[in-house]
Amino acid sequence: MSYKDKILTFESDEIYYNDANNTIKMEVMMSWEDSVMKKSADYICQGSGDILEIGFGMGIAADYIQANSITSHTIVENHPQIIEKA
Repeated sequence: MSYKDKILTFESDEIYYNDANNTIKMEVMMSWEDSVMKKSADYICQGSGDILEIGFGMGIAADYIQANSITSHTIVENHPQIIEKA
């Protein structure tokens, strides 16, 4: 079963799914990544331009990218549950 076929659980501070044995929580994204996403977005948006983001997750990076002065922002996401939330 591929990642895009996993059933995700959305909490206020994380997105995860359980492994095949339902014993291990597999984290997709967590709110503690906020400061890392901000620094990354500020770095990649230096000089404006067109930004391609792979994976939307909780939208943390997307919000920080949009806060910068850029030409365009394209997001590619393959998980149907995240697409629906995006």
